[in-house]
Amino acid sequence: MHSAAGPHEPIRLVIADDQELSRGGLRSFFMHDSAFVVQGEAENGDEALRLCKELQPHILLLDIRMGQSDGLHVAGQIREICPDVHIVMVTMHEDVQYLIESMRVGAKGFLLKDTRRSEFLSTVRKVMQGETAFNAQLMTRAIYGLTKASSPRAMNVGESLTTREKEVLTRIAYGQTNRQIAAALNISPATVKVHVEHLIAKLGVTGRTQAAVRAIELGMVTSPNSTPEQ
Repeated sequence: MHSAAGPHEPIRLVIADDQELSRGGLRSFFMHDSAFVVQGEAENGDEALRLCKELQPHILLLDIRMGQSDGLHVAGQIREICPDVHIVMVTMHEDVQYLIESMRVGAKGFLLKDTRRSEFLSTVRKVMQGETAFNAQLMTRAIYGLTKASSPRAMNVGESLTTREKEVLTRIAYGQTNRQIAAALNISPATVKVHVEHLIAKLGVTGRTQAAVRAIELGMVTSPNSTPEQ
């Protein structure tokens, strides 16, 4: 078990990808920045699991498809065995279902392989600070594509939420932090935290990421045309 990186401790990473070229590309993002250190690399799911158990990195950058390995299945295993390892899924596929499944298995971030270096570093830093960081365009498509306004189940669950809880839920689904939500709604972060706790209980989930998934699946999140401003 590890604690969060201290103020002068580099963020420790493991990279898991079956393509040597991809691993090298990701490794190069962090090579010349003393705030990060790549502890190890894996070319399949078994190696990724072994390295996470042995090294206890802060962050695992995990490819969704690694030959015969299913990265999503591996992510679920690692979340069970190494719950303190934060997982960021990495893929070349702009697939909304991959995004949803990544959220469902407990990943903290989702990035496309053609993402710029600055965004990779920013995502890792956000995840280390306890935030989630999912590809914004895919998140918008997920919310738009899975919205089901006529869903009876969504209506039943929605009726149990207050107007403010629905506002908070929408912003959670778009990846906003408690501080950003508080500023946007002109309420305190402590009040936002209470709303989030109520939402988690009412939706029957274990955390804010799962709350976002459940809300999207039930069509309870507003369309991209009304995306909250950051």
